[in-house]
Amino acid sequence: MQTGTEVVSFSGFEMALALRIYTKNSN
Repeated sequence: MQTGTEVVSFSGFEMALALRIYTKNSN
């Protein structure tokens, strides 16, 4: 499991990645 700080620092990257996947599936 990731620690709280790792999740916070990684959330930005994961958010961008999820957004890219979401838009790819949407189109």
